[in-house]
Formats: sequence, structure tokens, C-alpha cells
Amino acid sequence: MPHFVEIAPTDPVRFGHKATILTEVARLGAPVPPSFTISAELGAFLRRGEALPMVAEQEIQSGLASIEARTGLRFGDPEAPLLLSVRSGAERSMPGMLHTVLDVGIGPGVLEGLARRYSPRLAAEAELHFLRTYGEATIVDPRDDALSPFATASTRSRRSSGVFPLGHDPGALQGLKDSYLAIYTQSRAALPPSDPREQLYAAIRTVFASWDHPRARDYRETQGLSDEGGSAVTVMAMVYGNLDPSSAIGVIVTRDPTTGEDRLVGEHMMVAQGHELASGTVTPDPFGAGDRPEQGRRSLEARAPAAYQALCQLARTLEQAFRIPLEIEFTVERGTPWILQARAARLAPSATVRAAVEMMRSGALSPEEAVARIEPRDLTPLLTPTVDPARGRILVAKGLAASAGAATGMVCFSSEAAEAKHQAGQQVILVRPDTSPNDVRGIRAARGVITGRGGTTSHAAVVARSLGKVCVVGTRELSFDLEKKQFMARGHTVREGDVLTVDGETGEIFLGSMATKVRERPPEIDQLLEAADKLATVAVYALVRSEDEARMSAALGAPRFFAVLGEHASRAELEAIVRALSGKELVVAVGRLGGSGHEARWRTLEELARRSPQLRLAVDVPIPEALGDVDARSTEWLSKDQLVRLQAQVPRIYARLVRADGELDRFVTEARGLGLSVGLIAEDRLDALDLRKLSALGVAAVVVPTPGVAAARLAAGRAALEPNRAMA
Repeated sequence: MPHFVEIAPTDPVRFGHKATILTEVARLGAPVPPSFTISAELGAFLRRGEALPMVAEQEIQSGLASIEARTGLRFGDPEAPLLLSVRSGAERSMPGMLHTVLDVGIGPGVLEGLARRYSPRLAAEAELHFLRTYGEATIVDPRDDALSPFATASTRSRRSSGVFPLGHDPGALQGLKDSYLAIYTQSRAALPPSDPREQLYAAIRTVFASWDHPRARDYRETQGLSDEGGSAVTVMAMVYGNLDPSSAIGVIVTRDPTTGEDRLVGEHMMVAQGHELASGTVTPDPFGAGDRPEQGRRSLEARAPAAYQALCQLARTLEQAFRIPLEIEFTVERGTPWILQARAARLAPSATVRAAVEMMRSGALSPEEAVARIEPRDLTPLLTPTVDPARGRILVAKGLAASAGAATGMVCFSSEAAEAKHQAGQQVILVRPDTSPNDVRGIRAARGVITGRGGTTSHAAVVARSLGKVCVVGTRELSFDLEKKQFMARGHTVREGDVLTVDGETGEIFLGSMATKVRERPPEIDQLLEAADKLATVAVYALVRSEDEARMSAALGAPRFFAVLGEHASRAELEAIVRALSGKELVVAVGRLGGSGHEARWRTLEELARRSPQLRLAVDVPIPEALGDVDARSTEWLSKDQLVRLQAQVPRIYARLVRADGELDRFVTEARGLGLSVGLIAEDRLDALDLRKLSALGVAAVVVPTPGVAAARLAAGRAALEPNRAMA
């Protein structure tokens, strides 16, 4: 029988992506706090309301004993107090959507023991972190897109005391504890158990239950992830980023999240614990001096150079081992770095492409692996217009660029308002002082996101990048008045419903709708698509219907072109398209074989084909007509007999993708049975273009509108790598 608990798990389905990666991180020699992981199966069992099996309880106690043995500390013992973090970990990363409970094991005796062993300040802060993270996991309204009352109370305390970290003001710590306890009282929620072991089991159940949290369900729906399975739970020894002035917390990304440049980018906070960084309620300081040159003296590189150098070496070692850009969460305790988490980094689409291509060029990835790394939908934003800096503009503010692109929309100050405007057909910019993980609904509805506080590794930034949304964070110059639904900056007052333009590449925010310009195509896209073309079995053509469309398609790098001509297209129009695409592969199609003027059109095409070696002829026709499902006696339709006669005239029959899959299967089967090569025109049905299935059916080519060509080329390459999934 498989174990419910493992010390060094290797199965990501049962024990989650996070825990299995940490196993490998530890194997590579990186310092990882001792831990054990509880399987997702046990989580599903507990989420159904069933009692903890005795064997599982015994395994948890065994895992706890292993942590005690490795740390020399004892859980619940005031003389050598061990505190734990209880963390989620699903098979697929869900940043910020599931809960974490910190400093589990705190209690009256342990609190005094922590004060004696470390300091009264650390003991008081540990109690606060436990009260907050446990409360946020158990009593905060999961549909409320505002900050949790705990976050609000913490922010209010910092502002009133004027001190950060709060540990420098004992009175502020006690006041914040009173505020936290008042939240429990006001919500009529039970306080956490005082017994350390009861705390541990309550925290484990709570983190397991967060799989069913509405924001987690929203995120999985957005990402196309299944609700089945659940999350595992990792129980880890606490290491203290708030222990002394040489302690810190932070996050490193091994490639620039916005550009994909091969450099370490990160953020940190001195004398703090992890949730403070991820929450986005505080704008952290840079990791390296070059991340934000104007704040170089506040970087970890300047403050703790030895820890900085050790972390840089660890980050490079881990990226080389995993061969993916990584996001690494760390804690520095008394100058010694610890790795708490490593996961695939959420980069902006352009950054993802650049990183994959550079790793392919260096030999770290094969062309097949590079093509498989990129989702086709990620290419479309890279070919869309961007803000034109040369045109008239009114700059309102500038923050930290967290997710590239340009977005224009109406200002909304809540996720609820953003969703309502989006459903009414409006384009929206979500503007928040801070964001909570519950804002995933508003981020999904918005075209762009702006926050007053938070860093580029906050949950808001990570989720925005994963959804392909433009994002600017840490815009400190914004002064909010949420009661009036407005903010002020640089002498301007911006109200809900006003229009802003956000530039996610520079971090700039402009009043009104800005002029745009054609984006310079990143050279990495061409290299990626060339690799995909070499793998693909289905050729992708750009659909053109005019000379202007032909020139635009060529400018965007399409390799092949398919011209669809109206019944009344003139010879001059045909020749203009041929000239615009001189030297490029071009297929020109005529819609039907019958009808008035057909013979003249066909002769014109044949003459053009003789003069232009790159030009070939084709016929395109809706699938029902090609199947003979209409009256074949009419000369306006293409019959099966005509299909046979076409073989001498055209190399391929193209059919319009207009109906259900069953009809498509039938058409391809019959046409190939007649010896014809088959192509499909997906002018209005890009949603039905499953390249895996088409490749498996033996379709030779697809024709798509110009904006979808890059995505279709990549999808065709990926389809060739996944032939066995096509008919599943």
C-alpha cells in the first residue's frame, strides 16, 4: 500500500510539483529546510469530511520526528521550540491561489521559549504571522476581492506607527495583535487551537480545503485545469527571515520576467517573513544592484553580499539542472540562504519565447523541446501593436513593469466592477492599491492591471503574466480615495470610468487612449517558428484577399500565402497580389467550378501561374458541397465526379471548415480516397482548428487569417510531437 506521507517525494501527481522539485533541489546540494509531504489522496479523503486514518496519523508523526531529528528542535517544547509552515502543492502550480499557514506550533509556553531562545520581538512576530495566516485561511470571505481585514490592519498599523518592520516598536506589535484578535471576535470565528499538535492538524485540514476555495476554482477554470485531484500539503521547518538584521526573504527569477534576458532578477525584504513579499501589500527592494539602479544601495547585493553571491550560484545551478527558467523563493537566516520553493517561472509571452530560443541556441534544449515549451496563444500578443512614444501623451504615473504589452480601457477599482464592465463588452483596466489572490476574477476580466504597492514577484504580477495581461505594479505615486472611486497622481484626478493606457514594457501609465504603432517582431519568433515548420506535417498558409493584406502578411513573416478571390475579382487585383508576394509560395483559389465567368477566371489564373513559378492553383469549396450533400446537377456546386476530374488540374482541394468534426472526418476520408491532397480554410472557425487531429487525419495544409498564422505554425509543430494524443 502506498504511503500517505513521504520525506523526499518524487511523484508530482500524488505529492505535488513543489515538493517533488524540492526533492531534486536538495539532491543537488542546495540548502532546503527539513520537511515531509502529505499526499493529495489523503487531502481528498479529508475534504469529504472523513476522519484522519490512524495509519496516516502515524506517518505524520513519523515525518514530524524526522524534522525534529534533523533540526535538533522539538515541536511543542518551550526549551527547544520548533515551528512549522504548512504549504500547499498541486501537480500544476497555482501561485497564490491556495493557502499557507506559517509559524504553526505557537502557544503560551512556546511563545516564552521563543523569546528566550531568540528574542521577544521574533516571538511576538511569529504569533502575529500565525494568527494572520490561519485567519486568512479560515475566516476571510473567499469572494471578497478587497484586502483581507488582517492585511488592512497590518497596513494601518505600519502607517500609524511610522515604523517598518513593526518589530522595532513593541507597542505597535501588541496593538496589531489586538486588532487581529478583534477580527476573530467580529467574525464570530473560533480562535486557533492553543495546543501545538491540534494546530498542526487544523492547519493541514485548512490547506487541503483551500483546493475548493472559489478563487482556486476561478484560476483553474481560467487556466483550463481540472478540478479533480486536489493539492498535496508540505509541512516544513520554519526558517526565520526576521531573525536579525542579517536575515531576509526574497524571490529570484532566473530570466527577466518581462524581456526574457538571461539575467537574475528578484526582490527581497530584510527582517520579514514570506507572505509579506507575496501579498503585494509592501513594495520590496531589489535583489541585485542592477535591477533598479536608483535603488542599488537598498539591494540584497549591497546589504548582504555573501548571501547574494551564494544565491546567485544556487540559482544558476538549479536552472542548468532543470533546463527551465525558474522562480526561486528563499529565506536568509543569519546570513545563511535557504531555498523554500522552486517552480517554473511565469514569464511574459515575449520573455518565454526569448528564453526558449536562447536555451535552444545554447544547446540546453533541443528544437523539439523549445517548440513544446511555448503555448501557441502566447505568440499573438507579440504581433499586436504597442504604444507609440512619439505621439501626443499625458503621463500620469510610472511603476514597475511586470507584464509586457499595451492595454487601453476604462478604470475599475474592484474586481466586481471589472467583471460587470467586461460582461457589458467594455475594455477594462483594473486599478487597486494592493491586490489579493481573490482578484483573479478581476484580472481575468481586465486588459491591464495597475497596483499602488507590490513587486514584480507578487501574486498579482505572477497571475497577470500567466493570463497574458499587461501589468504595472508598485506605482507608489498613486494616492487612492476608494470611497470616491478615484486616485490622484501628478496633479491629475482619475475616476472610475475614465480611460487609461498602460504600457507594460516601460511601466508608464497615460491618460486616455494612446496611439499605437506596429510592434517590431522579435527575431526569436522567426527562429522558433522555423523550428516548428521543420517538425510540422501540416503546412500553414496565410489567408489574403487583397494587395494590402498580402503586404501585411509578408511583413509579419508568414512563409506561405493563400489568396481567395471573389467572383468579380479583376485581373489587375490578381496581378497586384502576385507582385506583392513575388518570390514567395502562393496558392490562388477560385471558389466554384461552375457559374458565369468561371472559364475566364480559370484561364486568367492559368496564365498567371505560367508566368509566376511560385504560384499554384486550387479550388476552395464548403465541406457540404464537396461531399455532394447538395444537388450535384447544379453547375454551381462541386460534385464527386468533378473532384475526380480536378486531379489533373490542381494538386490539392481546399475545403472551408464550417461544420462539425464528424463532417470534417468524412470529407477528408472521401477526398483522400479519391487521391486528392486535402487542405482546410479556417477563415471563421479558428476555434475548431485542432492541429493534432488534422495531422492525424492526414490533412496536408490549413489556411488561417494573418493574425493567427504564427500560432497555427507553432501548433502544427507541436502537433507533430504529440501524434498519440490526437485521437484521444
